[in-house]
Amino acid sequence: MGELIPPLQRLAEQFCRLPGVGKKTAVRLALACLEGNRAEEFSAALLEAKNEIGTCRVCHNMCVGDLCPICANENRNRSVICVVEDVRSVMAIERMGGYDGDSAYTALRVEPLDEKLRVLNRKYIKTIGYDSNNLFTTNWDESDMNKINYY
Repeated sequence: MGELIPPLQRLAEQFCRLPGVGKKTAVRLALACLEGNRAEEFSAALLEAKNEIGTCRVCHNMCVGDLCPICANENRNRSVICVVEDVRSVMAIERMGGYDGDSAYTALRVEPLDEKLRVLNRKYIKTIGYDSNNLFTTNWDESDMNKINYY
């Protein structure tokens, strides 16, 4: 990062470790954190998030408490499930408001819309009582919504 004083250098290097943050942005973020009482507020919020956010006992989504808002919602359609790769996909789908069933995210990477998916669906999803259409996604974001083949 060149020519920064050591504490600022170390802080900028930590920001650089975050996805999508380059060297210039890392330095800007580090400098911004040092203004006023931002460092205290930022570190308190970071520690609070780290200590209070857990995983839902049903779907492993992020939550505070035992259930995430999706699983706690009695109005969700419990006959369908959407399996995604990570919590970012859950957030994107929820922002779109286009799915009213349960969600579950898994570390298992499945290939969408091929025979392998259909085999996994029959083997793992149908056997636990989800017998409607199921949506499996990997590396999904909102721009992919119009590419999904609902069949």
